[in-house]
Amino acid sequence: SLPQLAAAISGGRAFVGVDTVVTHMAAALEVPTVAIFGPTWVHHWGPWPNGETSATPYGAKGRVQRRGRIAVIQKDWPCVPCNQEWCALTGGGRIECLSALSAEEVHEELMRSLARPLR
Repeated sequence: SLPQLAAAISGGRAFVGVDTVVTHMAAALEVPTVAIFGPTWVHHWGPWPNGETSATPYGAKGRVQRRGRIAVIQKDWPCVPCNQEWCALTGGGRIECLSALSAEEVHEELMRSLARPLR
């Protein structure tokens, strides 16, 4: 259930996830969050920081965008964000901008998120 999921997320020290409702829940619960984005628009769909008053907390592009203990990581390629479910670089195969993010890049942002103060 959603309440059980929220409790599980709240009990964690941090959360790493892709652009899903679970990632948005982690950010809303103020758990240090690393949100991994591929071809979707961070500007429109990035996890909203609690207390954010601007129209959008994220720019349209950027490799890593940080707001409090939330980090959104996305490749800064000319084709990103394309907002497509297929990849022109691979001829429709795997989504290269998502696949090309390394575990090391994500781990580095996770460590930074854990080190930042809540606000």
